[in-house]
Amino acid sequence: MRKWLTAATLTLLMLLASCGAQPAAVPEASGDPTAAPDAAPTPPPDSTPPPSPAAPGADYPAPGADYPAPTTPQPDMTDSDKAQAEIERQARERLAQRLGVEPSALTLQSTAPQEWSDSSLGCPDPATTYMQVIMPGFLLEFSDGQKNYPVHTTLSALPGEPMVFCDGGSPVDLSAPAVAPSLDAAGQAMVELARQDLARQLEIDPEDIEVRQAQAVEWNDSSLGCPKPDSSYLQVITPGYRIELFAAEMLYTYHTDQQSTVVRCDQP
Repeated sequence: MRKWLTAATLTLLMLLASCGAQPAAVPEASGDPTAAPDAAPTPPPDSTPPPSPAAPGADYPAPGADYPAPTTPQPDMTDSDKAQAEIERQARERLAQRLGVEPSALTLQSTAPQEWSDSSLGCPDPATTYMQVIMPGFLLEFSDGQKNYPVHTTLSALPGEPMVFCDGGSPVDLSAPAVAPSLDAAGQAMVELARQDLARQLEIDPEDIEVRQAQAVEWNDSSLGCPKPDSSYLQVITPGYRIELFAAEMLYTYHTDQQSTVVRCDQP
């Protein structure tokens, strides 16, 4: 039997060789008919290469292509930032008007938060009484390239809010007047006397003089806050008015009592 099987196997190998096929190895027959058949041969692996993963950056433009310019998100301005920017703008314009220059000639050097100890905003007039209350605000420093100009403000530039140019320690009012200054009949009469006096000095029509601000005050003595050298004054509280007039591109300050005395207080 073994001899017959060997002859048959050789014949099969010769036939396969003549067809060009590579026959699978035929295991030697076992003499035990009860032995379990060998496991089926494992098929050869697929020769097709697996798809390669996408190269990093495949979705980006090719080398040399223009990339979009990076953008930096800008945070939105808060309400306090907007209020501060408006104060700086108003202070620059009012100071420029006072100095008789263009706003562009002034550069803002610094802005520092402050807490002023009273309503003088840190630049008191010795002849004026101020409210003793903490007032938060800013100290602004402007420059024209030759001189610095400190401006003291509150947290608002609305009409009626104080704003002071502290010129060598002396306050120069930069406040915007209230929409309609509210004065009694005596105050209105003193404003008219101040306009008439300035019109005579400038030789212009009183109608060409604009009332920028007028407010009731109490002067420390009879000098009305404008003492002259070698003069004596009654040390008595004197009610009156502080008046800002605008004419010929300049501001003029008058101090008055409540009767008939008006003093131009911006003259040396």
